[in-house]
Amino acid sequence: YLVLPTVTTTIFAAFPCDTFDDGTSYLRADYGMDCHSQTYTFMVVYAGIMIILYPVGILSLYSKILINNKKLIKKAVDEREDNEELMSKGFLFENYKPGCWWFEIVETIRRLLMTSILGLIEPGSDTQLAAGLVIAMFGVSLFCKFEPYIEKRDNLLSILGSLQIFLVMLVAFVMKRKAGKVKSEE
Repeated sequence: YLVLPTVTTTIFAAFPCDTFDDGTSYLRADYGMDCHSQTYTFMVVYAGIMIILYPVGILSLYSKILINNKKLIKKAVDEREDNEELMSKGFLFENYKPGCWWFEIVETIRRLLMTSILGLIEPGSDTQLAAGLVIAMFGVSLFCKFEPYIEKRDNLLSILGSLQIFLVMLVAFVMKRKAGKVKSEE
């Protein structure tokens, strides 16, 4: 469950290449890998299959389980805790309010965006930071609007955590812009 960002980050790292002035191109994650080689082509195909199987597959499985059990999950917390068959799938919803039965799907998408998709954008670029800011603000907005957790402190922690990610990216963006202005003035 918590391994998803790490594995997907590794899978998505198989795609971006850095091209140099002499026309050579190497995998950003491993400069020992020539992006024009058959090995790289095989790795890209393999990574593409893994993306379908892992991030898309896990998200699809979570969605299927939650949608198929929506009526039971939406019952009062006490009622759904008495259902042994349902609680075997409880890791997907037990911390959420019954009305937010779908939130694990959204949270999985948000994590994938923050860890994997964001990694496909050129590291350290303004575009990557701007995309990160938008995704982080999306997270803050979701947690503020829905307050999906049963426990109030979990809602507060999720809002503060998402806000912290937003602020760190905002500071990085401002520092990068400021550093760019200083270089251009020299």
